[in-house]
Amino acid sequence: LFGPSCHPDNTKSSDSAAVATADSTGDGSNQKAYRDTNRGGRPKGSTEDKKRADKRKKKEIVNSIVRKYATLQQEAKEANSKTLFKRVRVPDGTLARLTAEAKKEFNYEGEISLSLTTISSRMKSGNLEVWHPGVHSPILVVEVLLTSMIYTAYSVMCPLSVSKCKELMNSMLEGTEHEAALIKWKKARNMYNPNAP
Repeated sequence: LFGPSCHPDNTKSSDSAAVATADSTGDGSNQKAYRDTNRGGRPKGSTEDKKRADKRKKKEIVNSIVRKYATLQQEAKEANSKTLFKRVRVPDGTLARLTAEAKKEFNYEGEISLSLTTISSRMKSGNLEVWHPGVHSPILVVEVLLTSMIYTAYSVMCPLSVSKCKELMNSMLEGTEHEAALIKWKKARNMYNPNAP
């Protein structure tokens, strides 16, 4: 006995089977077309492009904030040079205000981390705009050694003060190749002071 779908007179199921067989034994063009038209996700490389664009925009925002803050500090300095009484200073909260304004200007919703120390460092070096990552410390090896000494002193209940740490670091650098490397690094950034190396 034959079931309805397997009966010899059921030409509809026979034709369907033939089409299915032809598709599976053919050149696979139908299957390829199905795969091509059902691909999802972003185009290849678009995610990395967005990351680079966001990184670039963040640097533009930071550089913009530094320039504006440096301008305000310079204006305050010039005003102070003309008076002997009321000292002019950049108002508290200026950095936060400039950051909020810059994020709005550049349509950026991410976090912007920028300290007054960074701004001061850029101003001293005369380099308000930075587009590439900083280099490694030229005295990194000595810094690791100093850190271990600080922890050791603390563990034996003899913590070192900031002035003692500076004296210890200077004594370890004096007359070594690390001192020469540090001086060269500072000169390249207009930060070297022979009276306070």
